Amino acid sequence: MPAATGRQTVKANPGMIRQAGNNAAALQTSVRTECGRPWEHVNSAVSSLMGFSLCAGLNNAWSVWSDQTHTLEQAIGTISQNLHTTAQNYEATEAAIHSQFAQQHD
Repeated sequence: MPAATGRQTVKANPGMIRQAGNNAAALQTSVRTECGRPWEHVNSAVSSLMGFSLCAGLNNAWSVWSDQTHTLEQAIGTISQNLHTTAQNYEATEAAIHSQFAQQHD
């Protein structure tokens, strides 16, 4: 919505930002859980193929998978934390502005 100066204004909604952070945290948990599930099948296959060259390939593939999903999980966690921090910062800034305004007009 245009302000009196003709500039655009932005209104942040800390509640919605916080909810996005909560959604990201839930996604992080889901990624951790779901992306870890193949291990029981990989572990079983590795045990069954002990002594075959395929065994090393499966271990390597699982290692790469684990590293990448862990990196993804951590990135989602960082996004979640950043969203929560942003919501808190907006609320703190808004409270400080209201407090200063109230002090100036008492």
